[in-house]
Amino acid sequence: MAFAVAASPAPLRSQACAGFPSLRETHVNVAAHAASYTYATALGASVASGGTAFGVLGVGRTRDDELDASTLDLSFDAGADLTLGPRRGDAICPMVGVVVSLGPSDFLLQPDEYRRVAVTLGFDAAAVVLRSRGSAVFLTWGVRVVRLSAKVSHPGDYGYSRTGHDIYEVVGLGASVTLRDALTVRAEIGMPLGLSAPDLAAGVVAAPFGRTSQEIAAALSVGVGLGRRRAVP
Repeated sequence: MAFAVAASPAPLRSQACAGFPSLRETHVNVAAHAASYTYATALGASVASGGTAFGVLGVGRTRDDELDASTLDLSFDAGADLTLGPRRGDAICPMVGVVVSLGPSDFLLQPDEYRRVAVTLGFDAAAVVLRSRGSAVFLTWGVRVVRLSAKVSHPGDYGYSRTGHDIYEVVGLGASVTLRDALTVRAEIGMPLGLSAPDLAAGVVAAPFGRTSQEIAAALSVGVGLGRRRAVP
């Protein structure tokens, strides 16, 4: 049995380019995330800190109810918030990141151990379409190149392991609303392109979700910016 591997279960994100308050204005951004795939759902949380350059730590869980399987997803993104033009909010953000997914365990009643590591490189961009009294509406988009490594190991005296690799792209499009430069609600869709994972590692089951190679994911994030930075005279 082999399944394709979809995009990262925890949506990759920058800050200003995802419609969140820039970390040049707040000390920390905390967010909760939910994503829906054709066959699975994902829940997660993230915390971001920095300034023009920033880092984002994330943790999440992706579950396929039909297969009764789930993964633990750990992520780290690093990027730079580069403002464009005279309007505050228009930005482009080069990004690099890594997502480690552990599991599923005891999948199909087997003791196999699954792990996949996705290294990503790309950019996000944002444009303000409406701003009024500390609130704003953003359109966001982005592209990632992903190198995915998947491994399945069978413990014991007659154990074995199999590995596979794939390189593909993920494109995303979203919109966000920020209220009082603090609370942000963001909706996003994303889709992998060029994913050949049905043949990945000659049958490695890399994740319990993503059973189609171009599976569109819909995601919703809610974030809060904490600790306003003092304006520099």
